[in-house]
Amino acid sequence: MPVAQARAPTFRATASACAAGPCPSSSPVSHAAFSSGPEPPRASSGASESPASAGLIVTTSKTDERAFKTTVRNGHDFALKVAIEDQLPVSENEEIVVEMLPSTTPPTTANLRDKRGVLEWAFEAKAGEAKDIGFAWRVKWPKDKGVVMTPSG
Repeated sequence: MPVAQARAPTFRATASACAAGPCPSSSPVSHAAFSSGPEPPRASSGASESPASAGLIVTTSKTDERAFKTTVRNGHDFALKVAIEDQLPVSENEEIVVEMLPSTTPPTTANLRDKRGVLEWAFEAKAGEAKDIGFAWRVKWPKDKGVVMTPSG
């Protein structure tokens, strides 16, 4: 079976320095509480049913769909600048189609630092504010091929 390759996403979360002078702690991550947990991946065979097929399922592709939610909570009594980075899988093969899903919170920057697929969500978290960042994508490839996800790096 031929094998096609795509890059797997990486997750990075950083909290940048405070807007007004030095932050009270030396660790930037201590300035915001990050919780990240992927929702269970929803994988499907990419099957579609034709009205004329009456129960016959015809597949032309395989699909892998992933959805993640990152929650940022500012537990301080002052605002913080926050930047969340993640990566959309990048296809190295034209038969592999990667698409960001509509449930994704629109990123503020795409192709960050000229790296394909690297996304950033940057915002100011007000004191006591909690914000959810949604990120979802789908990869489709021909049913007669396999896909190997390799980490970028």
